[in-house]
Formats: sequence, C-alpha cells, structure tokens
Amino acid sequence: MDDLREKINELLFNYIDALNTLDADRFANNFCEDGVWEVSGLFTKVGRDQIRETMGPAARTYKWIFQLVHQFHILERTETTAKVRAYVTEVGNKAGSGHFFLAAYSDRCRLENGVWRFEHRLCDILYRGPSDLTAAPWAYPAPKR
Repeated sequence: MDDLREKINELLFNYIDALNTLDADRFANNFCEDGVWEVSGLFTKVGRDQIRETMGPAARTYKWIFQLVHQFHILERTETTAKVRAYVTEVGNKAGSGHFFLAAYSDRCRLENGVWRFEHRLCDILYRGPSDLTAAPWAYPAPKR
C-alpha cells in the first residue's frame, strides 16, 4: 500500500487526460466494469458502456475542455479499496459558450485486475459560472459525504 497515493494520482491523471482529449474508451476504462459515474442532480451512469456513451457526439461539441485536480486526499484504504476526495477546476467551451466550474469528487476506488479504477465517482459541482466567481454558487460548502 506504500504506493497507493502514486496509483491514485495516476488514475486521476488518466481520467483527466482522457476527458481533456475526449477519448471515450480511455475515459470509460478508468472505471470498474460495473463502475458508477454520478454528477449530483444531473445524471448517473452505470457500467463502462453507459460511461463511454457520455463521451459521444454531445461531448464532441466541445471546442476545448480542460480539467485539473488541485488536491486529493485518501480518506480510507485497504489493500484493494480506497475512499478518495478530490477537488477540481474545469473550464471549457462547448458550442461557443464557455463554462467554468469548481467541484468536489467523492470516490470509491478498487483494485480490479491489478489496476486501480473508480468503483463509484460522485461529482458535486460547488460553483458554476464566470471565472471571476460572481455567479451564485450551486452548492457551497461541499456536501458532507
């Protein structure tokens, strides 16, 4: 378990890089076969096939998207599971209208076939609006999970 932090960092990088490049297969492969990807109040996708579909034609309307992780914390761990909390910023331009949001992710990760993947990835969008933070926040402070 000494290298768990490195493995979770690698998982987060692979997820973000797949998102930033709109690589649907790579994006879905960051999740366990029966994994769940949930964005509070917007959608829940179960299984790699549904998760892959989120990177389909609708996602391709992005002119660009960029997400980065500010910080992550491993809250609980065993040899094959980890509970992780990550904070991100995302900016993008979809169909000509830009977006900026800050989010907190509550993740359950699992070692599957020797690879760390998301078993359940829950995104709570804390703020969505202009990058100068002048819009009313959606949900702040972050929900306790």
